[in-house]
Amino acid sequence: MSTQLWQAVLDRDANADGLFVYAVRSTGVYCRPTCASRRPRRDRVEFFPAAAMAEEAGYRACRRCHPERAAEGPAALARVRTVCRAIARQPAANWRASALARAGGTSVVQLQRAFRSVLGLSPREKVILYPLVILVIFYGVYPAPVFDVTTPSVDALLNDVSASLAASSQAAAN
Repeated sequence: MSTQLWQAVLDRDANADGLFVYAVRSTGVYCRPTCASRRPRRDRVEFFPAAAMAEEAGYRACRRCHPERAAEGPAALARVRTVCRAIARQPAANWRASALARAGGTSVVQLQRAFRSVLGLSPREKVILYPLVILVIFYGVYPAPVFDVTTPSVDALLNDVSASLAASSQAAAN
C-alpha cells in the first residue's frame, strides 16, 4: 500500500488528491499528493489518511498546496456556496455579476462556470429565483426539500412551482 501512495506522490496523481496527505519528517510539513514542491527522499515520508492526523502528529500544513483546505471540497463548489450565502444575507440587493464575483472571491467568468457546473444555473438566474423560492417555502405552497442545490434547471424549477401553485389554488377552490 505504501508503495502505491509513494507512486501517487511521484506522479502527482490528481486522483489521489484528497485521499491522503504525506508528511516529511525533515521539514515537519505535510502536503497533498499533487503538491508542486520538491520531492522528498522516500525514507523521510509518512502517509496519513487525513490532514488532521498529520497535524496531530506535529506536522504543519504546506503553504504551497494548503492540504488543510482539501476538506472544503472542490473549488467550484466552495465559490458557489460563498456566493449563495452572500445572496441569502442580502436577497434584496441589486446583485451585478461583478459584485457576485467579488463575494465569491473569483472572476465573473470563473463564477459563471462554477454555477453552471454545480447548479446548472447562471448566477443571475439564482439571484432572480432566490426570492421566489423563499416565498414559496415561507407560505408552505411547496415542500422545502424540492429546492435542492441539484435542481437541474430554472425551467424545471419554475414548472414545479407553477404546478404546485395551480394544485394548491385548485384545492382551495374545492
